[in-house]
Amino acid sequence: MKKLLPAIASVLAAACAVCFILHARAGVHALLPVGITLGTIAYHLIMRLLVGWAFRLLLGGRADPSRPWFTVGEREKRLYERLRVKEWKHRLPTYRPEDFDPRLHGWSEIASTSCCSELVHETCAVLSLAPIVCTAFWGEAAVFIITSLLAAAVDLVFAAVQRYNRPRLMRLIAREKR
Repeated sequence: MKKLLPAIASVLAAACAVCFILHARAGVHALLPVGITLGTIAYHLIMRLLVGWAFRLLLGGRADPSRPWFTVGEREKRLYERLRVKEWKHRLPTYRPEDFDPRLHGWSEIASTSCCSELVHETCAVLSLAPIVCTAFWGEAAVFIITSLLAAAVDLVFAAVQRYNRPRLMRLIAREKR
């Protein structure tokens, strides 16, 4: 996964450039929405890689789970139950599964990593909406809006899984301290 995502982002960015060049030089107008779509998807992948890298650099990949932002309330727990997060969370990929392996890390460290991961996904969800601004330059609002909203939704799903797991992690930490 760590090598695949940058490779895919590079290929998409290159394909986007080719589409824009062919559109501009050969007048192939159908390539504009294709190029925009490829570029937008490349942006989403590159942005996620950079945000993850920045949080690892700035926070060391860790955040304090005792902070109020990371507290999961009863309403939120009920929401996750209604969404049946427990039933599908295991199907999602993990970019760095070794960071969540209890054989390699204590529960406190895993909870801290979980909080940082949540911050990464929440930040990415917000930054996913940035391409919508490009409609002012290229039109094609549908392409920008659809890809941005879908990308933000995907990140919010990953953030929800981190938040769903947090109460259990906090219980394990409390048990570990006893």
